[in-house]
Amino acid sequence: MVSKAELNSLNSHAQETGQPPTYESKEEVAIRGEALQEPIHWNGRQWAVTSFGIEKRDGTYVIEGKRVWEENHGHGWIEHMAEKDWVDLPDFAEALRLARSRWPKPA
Repeated sequence: MVSKAELNSLNSHAQETGQPPTYESKEEVAIRGEALQEPIHWNGRQWAVTSFGIEKRDGTYVIEGKRVWEENHGHGWIEHMAEKDWVDLPDFAEALRLARSRWPKPA
């Protein structure tokens, strides 16, 4: 279970769209679903930012770029993904931050 303080920290990090990536993974990941959309702008441990949006590197989960700013009554992507036990949440927060820099917040 992720603490409220950790969620707040990850949400704050995901808002810092003006900063370059803090890391990038060079490890290979076996594709179990669909191939990632090219070009791939960033590879994390579990997540990638592609021309489509945010994609799980094994091709089994995608979030369209135009949706990266969505939230429902304070329940955004960080909270949604924290509910899943298979998500590397810090890696997802970095992917979300970098995707948000490519798809700015709608006015």
